[in-house]
Amino acid sequence: MTVHLSRITPLRRGVVGAAAGILALGALSACSTDQAEQGAATQGSAVTASAPASTGDGGASSGASDAGGAPAAGTAAGDREVFAQMPGEDIDLRTQAFPVTPEQAIQTGTDTAGTGAVHGIELDHSSDRNLWYYEVNILIDGVDHEVEIDAMTGEVIDHEQDSTDDHEEAIDLASPMTFDEAMDRALTVRDGEVRGWKLEWDDERREYQFDIAVDGDEDEVTVLVETGEVIPD
Repeated sequence: MTVHLSRITPLRRGVVGAAAGILALGALSACSTDQAEQGAATQGSAVTASAPASTGDGGASSGASDAGGAPAAGTAAGDREVFAQMPGEDIDLRTQAFPVTPEQAIQTGTDTAGTGAVHGIELDHSSDRNLWYYEVNILIDGVDHEVEIDAMTGEVIDHEQDSTDDHEEAIDLASPMTFDEAMDRALTVRDGEVRGWKLEWDDERREYQFDIAVDGDEDEVTVLVETGEVIPD
């Protein structure tokens, strides 16, 4: 039998063309799959990058809590470490801080007593109650309010009121002298552990007072806000 090449060649060409088409389709499918996978990976990266970093307590990485911007316990407040639980009496406010800030304590005091002249704030330790607290003094229409606030939780633990005819001027935690500026001045005359402080209007002047311990011996140093003068005890 005679075989005619002209009859076989088109068949082979058709097979080869079909095979090439299948290969091209496979390559196109693989390319589409790669692009889909790359797109999914890119989308996942974008979601991860846009999500806020966790602080371990469900908050954002800024370290601020929902309560007016107070740092979460155990995180750094500036260069101070925030107490995670109520400390004992021997602390050092040069390197340590409470979750409740002085500004928040004043806000809690005015929320409790009402709007008036905030003429004093003090951070002190109560041996009887074994806790640290802020005392905020507010003069409202001849009534002096003394509000005590837990320095760890912000809870109001006492509120006393007394009638008075004393004149009191308001204090300011930021002007003309901040807590840190006043503390730095106090430490120039007595370099030790800062155990407590207050800012008040007293004897017709605004002043910071710091309780500073050196070798277990605690003394008070006063810093006058308006002049910057430092007065050791």
